[in-house]
Amino acid sequence: WPRITLCYKLQISSDTIKNSFINILPNPFSDNLQIVVLLTEDSPVSIEIYNNLGQAVCSKSYMQKANEWIVNKFDIMNNSTLARGEYYVRVTSNAKSLTEKIIKL
Repeated sequence: WPRITLCYKLQISSDTIKNSFINILPNPFSDNLQIVVLLTEDSPVSIEIYNNLGQAVCSKSYMQKANEWIVNKFDIMNNSTLARGEYYVRVTSNAKSLTEKIIKL
């Protein structure tokens, strides 16, 4: 798996992942990607990155405490197996998920 740093900034106010804050930066990205997650309740969190074929290329799971900022970092080197193109990040918490398109330059 490529090393990845994940940080994504996105205010969520829908029922997707209710009362949470998720931020993915930068997008598009080249060498690293960061995803920041803040939840209002204790919850297991799963972060997965998929290619256009729906194949998982990277994943991370952890238990997050309420009101605790977690910065997930994915360092992707230019010579990594992760080719340029479109990918999808899915963040899942308490059986609810958010999926966002990201672009690797």
